[in-house]
Amino acid sequence: MRFSLSCAPNVIPLGLCTLSMFITLPWWVYFLGLLATWGTYMVVLKGKMDNFKKIKEGKLDAPWVLNSIPISHFVEKIRWSLDMCELPYIEEMDAGIMGVLTTGRSVPNITIPDASSHIGNSSDILRYLYGRYGHTNPRLAEYLQPTPEAIELEKSFDRMGVAIQRWVYGNATEKGSKSSSATLRAWGLNHPMVPWWQQLILKFGFPVIVGSLRKGFNMNQKNSARALDIIKENFTKVEDKLSDGRKYLLNGDRPTFVDVTFASLAGVLMGDDLHYGNGKLKGVLPNEDEIPPSIIPEFRALQDSVAGKFAKRMLAEHRGDKLGGR
Repeated sequence: MRFSLSCAPNVIPLGLCTLSMFITLPWWVYFLGLLATWGTYMVVLKGKMDNFKKIKEGKLDAPWVLNSIPISHFVEKIRWSLDMCELPYIEEMDAGIMGVLTTGRSVPNITIPDASSHIGNSSDILRYLYGRYGHTNPRLAEYLQPTPEAIELEKSFDRMGVAIQRWVYGNATEKGSKSSSATLRAWGLNHPMVPWWQQLILKFGFPVIVGSLRKGFNMNQKNSARALDIIKENFTKVEDKLSDGRKYLLNGDRPTFVDVTFASLAGVLMGDDLHYGNGKLKGVLPNEDEIPPSIIPEFRALQDSVAGKFAKRMLAEHRGDKLGGR
């Protein structure tokens, strides 16, 4: 979501409309804005055409770009998979929920210059990786293979991932909560990979951002309780899978994207910032004294459950795994 010249054709009109709500602008300001919008659009279009030409000639060797935010379990699902598959990429990290509030775009999303592609949604990214690289390396194929059982579990875990967002943010941003410092840190305040100007917006616009988040996610006690039920249902599903003694969820000899999906999504609750994010998120996960007291018992119960221990084992034993590349 990193703001660049390509954002200008959208940002300039939006900025002018926002200003006009507070002050009266002369006609020539709108005219200059129109010219600037048209000019930047033409520059962006020329850049895209140049890239198409390089792709056609096989000369484009730009790295993949993973757009992320500091604490995002869906981003960790893709980050972990890219690391395991040894696919080179650079990560552009923005302040949490900045993209959703300004451009409507969520993370993770990945830009693939050599295919002139931009893919959002963690599941779609994994399907792309399987289609592009599944035939090049048997271990990659085994890890990424979207069998019916794997897809069914992934969909369920992704639903759990959304529930975790609702449950954690619903309690952490509740009126009177003392978790604001943890929330700010989780969204990127003082993180070296987050642009300084976004950190300023985050710091001084925090009350407005929280209000927008609570309204957008329809956060209330009833929805928070329902979210916790969904989390528990998926933890039980994992425990049922592991009850026959299998080491991994699909009963193979090695973990697959299904195991990584669960460990990534549930791992944000495990407090293991040594392994979570592969070292990029040290000090970002909340400390226990920053968690709302009302949900600490549930946090501990989830961490101590069979499924919680499985997530922690996956992080400790497999976060640094490599599958041999393309």
